[in-house]
Amino acid sequence: MLERLLVTGAAGGVANLIRPRLSGLSKRFRLTDIRHVVSASDSDEIMVGDLADSAFVDRLVQDCDGVLHLGGVSTEQSFEEIMPANIVGVYNIYRAAAKCNRPRVIFASSNHVVGAYGTQETITPNEPFLPDSFYGASKVFGEAIAKLFFVKEGVESAIVRIGSCFDQPSDLRMMSTWFSPDDFAALIKSCFEVETLNCPTIFGVSNNARTFWRNTEISHLDWHSEVRAEDLLGSMNELSMSPEELAAGLMDNHGGTWVKSPLDTGRYCSMRTNKIREKWDADAPVLNGWLTISNGFSAEVMAHQGYDTLTVDLQHGVNDEMNLIAMLQAISTTETVPIIRVPWLEPGTIMKALDMGAYGVICPMINTAEDAKKFVEYTSYAPMGRRSFGPVRALIYGGNDYPDHANDTIVRFAMIETAEALDNLVAILGVEGLDAIYIGPSDLSLSLGCKPTFDAVEPPVAEAIDHILERATAYGLKAGIHNGTTAAARARIEKGFRFVTVSSDARIMATGSQSIVAEMRDLLAP
Repeated sequence: MLERLLVTGAAGGVANLIRPRLSGLSKRFRLTDIRHVVSASDSDEIMVGDLADSAFVDRLVQDCDGVLHLGGVSTEQSFEEIMPANIVGVYNIYRAAAKCNRPRVIFASSNHVVGAYGTQETITPNEPFLPDSFYGASKVFGEAIAKLFFVKEGVESAIVRIGSCFDQPSDLRMMSTWFSPDDFAALIKSCFEVETLNCPTIFGVSNNARTFWRNTEISHLDWHSEVRAEDLLGSMNELSMSPEELAAGLMDNHGGTWVKSPLDTGRYCSMRTNKIREKWDADAPVLNGWLTISNGFSAEVMAHQGYDTLTVDLQHGVNDEMNLIAMLQAISTTETVPIIRVPWLEPGTIMKALDMGAYGVICPMINTAEDAKKFVEYTSYAPMGRRSFGPVRALIYGGNDYPDHANDTIVRFAMIETAEALDNLVAILGVEGLDAIYIGPSDLSLSLGCKPTFDAVEPPVAEAIDHILERATAYGLKAGIHNGTTAAARARIEKGFRFVTVSSDARIMATGSQSIVAEMRDLLAP
């Protein structure tokens, strides 16, 4: 058993899937990320910091006899965004390992180092690199660093090219690339327990019938997968490929749609930033206001009160599209970020909301992974989605390069508010491109057979809310919720919610008026 295992990227989705499965591997766990980490045990050591900070990484690795390096940027970005964590960070990890008694390292590489191979090709780790992205190229560098420090410094590593590590596959490509969390945990244990590891390169994939990859460097490990994606078909929704996915090349290459996505070669971005993402990057909560009154002036008044965001509610209240543009223009007189809650999962309404300049969309009644997948598609330009092009006001609000950066700037909230959504929660949270969930306590209460309310929810609803928060955090998504009072919002922020709404414009006007009238009636009473 290890004395102390360092886990980097501990706030990420893969780490939160794997960490509970590693019990018995180490006496102590040291968890680190650039953002807040939810500890699985009171004995866990938490260190928050940046892997690009060499002094911080030296402190991380000190006194550890094992390193599970999951940290880094995990999606395609510009090279400038990828470089600190994925290039400098991985060097710092190995540099520190060489200085600190050479703990064994498991380096989380990616299938995207060979993502440009065609799906008709079955390859082994001996084939040349063929990355599909800057992200894939950064992992090529990481693999080279692992080999270099093994040869020069004797730091043993397992280079694991992770396929798709989720509880279950969510698209046809994942039927080939799925890597069971149980399989990954078993591989990690085997790599730390084997007497001599050396520096093998291993495709992190389960025993799927349609896999693209064949491992040739694991004969000395007590590990093999007997789990197959096909075994889960009976418990999954039927997987199919849309015409948009077909056009984007989902099944053309090992890396899926990444091959056809253009490189972001550092074009100057003048697009207005999204304060929501900036605050979340700093693990800060977002204070949201709620607009139900269909009027530009009332929206302007609310925007000038200091809210981080304001949501125009098109599902309930009295708002309509005729007044929506005036309300968005009114919000734009401040730095407050405009969000729209659309009436339903309907592509035309969602796309029009974005074209008008919404920087976030809250979609009600997301009950299945298929719903969540459609929502991401409707809010994203190809190849990520199928949003139609026509950002008439979004170009004015966001900037001339809005089309180049909209997919990464827009924030997508899926509302979890039914018993059906609770049953499908894990599958929903696993949908790529979803940024956050938003809980509607009233509808959730009704769906669970309880009285609808915001704050003083009944025990089954309270348990459901805690479960949603815990699972969303584990998958690396932010959680938001509607509140009736500031006290409830404060308590939920302390629990981990990072997006809170308190009351609404109409309710604030009503309660404020009621207070004034009541006080004056007392004063004027005979």
